[in-house]
Amino acid sequence: MENDSDGSLIDNNATGIISADKNLTLNIVNNFTNNGIISSLGDAAVNVLNGVINNTNTLSSGKVLGVTALNGVENSKDISAK
Repeated sequence: MENDSDGSLIDNNATGIISADKNLTLNIVNNFTNNGIISSLGDAAVNVLNGVINNTNTLSSGKVLGVTALNGVENSKDISAK
């Protein structure tokens, strides 16, 4: 699975955003590449059951953030939680 982004928040034309105003759980069976924004105001969990997570943009949570992948996490940008 791949999440790609384009545009900008300032211009109100951003794409590739997965968000929740409360908690967010994203379960993926195989490899996952995030080139977009995954964000929640509450707790967030991103789980890859078989494969790796490749994050090139943003994973964030307003509370607790869990990121798990059977074969590891590759990160080149932002992973954050309060």
